[in-house]
Amino acid sequence: MNLTQHELNSAVNVTEFLLERGATVAGIAPASFFDQASAGHTAEDILPGAKSVVVMGIKLVSAVVNWPQLVWADSEEVKRDCWRVYDHCAFYAPNQRLVQLAMELAVALEVASEQAIFFPGSNDMSATEINANRLYQDLGMPQPLDEQKLAALQPDLESPTRHVVPFSYRHAAVAASLATFGVNNLALHPAFGPRACWNVVITTREFDQYDGPLREQICLCDKGCRACIETCPYQVFGEVERFEFAGLSNPWARMEGTCY
Repeated sequence: MNLTQHELNSAVNVTEFLLERGATVAGIAPASFFDQASAGHTAEDILPGAKSVVVMGIKLVSAVVNWPQLVWADSEEVKRDCWRVYDHCAFYAPNQRLVQLAMELAVALEVASEQAIFFPGSNDMSATEINANRLYQDLGMPQPLDEQKLAALQPDLESPTRHVVPFSYRHAAVAASLATFGVNNLALHPAFGPRACWNVVITTREFDQYDGPLREQICLCDKGCRACIETCPYQVFGEVERFEFAGLSNPWARMEGTCY
């Protein structure tokens, strides 16, 4: 399916375009929904004249992200192998696919004389390798990167051009009716829970209809559930607070430390 200039007016056509190319879910929110974000992080700040935020997500394969061996296996070799599969298949691969989808849509919008911007994924290979190194160190395992290789990656990781994604994919997923916030700080999809990766395209195109936020919380925190907090192997979740977004009062557990 290729989108003509006329077809790009239709929210249904745009979401079908993304779904046909590999997105699991897609939705669109008005750019004005993000006007209350802090300075530099509104859609208008990022792209003057922005009218819409197109959101796309890819479901993570459950077996990849549900391996107890990743943390609790007795064998150091199994732990290392599980981490490599998890990091590539649950971060790098889906994020790269989302970047490609976002680029295709942004190009189609520009061909139709609109402006658009897309963003990098929420993980990259420099961060992946450094995070893996930290995990091996925590487990008392031989680290895959020696000091020289680690030092070579660090300036790249700390460069101002790295990890500069000034727009929240999670908030966008919530605004486009694809998720609600969980107490674990993640966007929870009604069917996939937290097992999804997200990306967005901000554009000056105004669509014929928009998806409103979901009206019911998916997270069961307010009903007494603490499953994600209690089963976290690194016990990083602290006091539960609340914040307002998308017309809902959302639970949010303060994180104390890192989850890897």
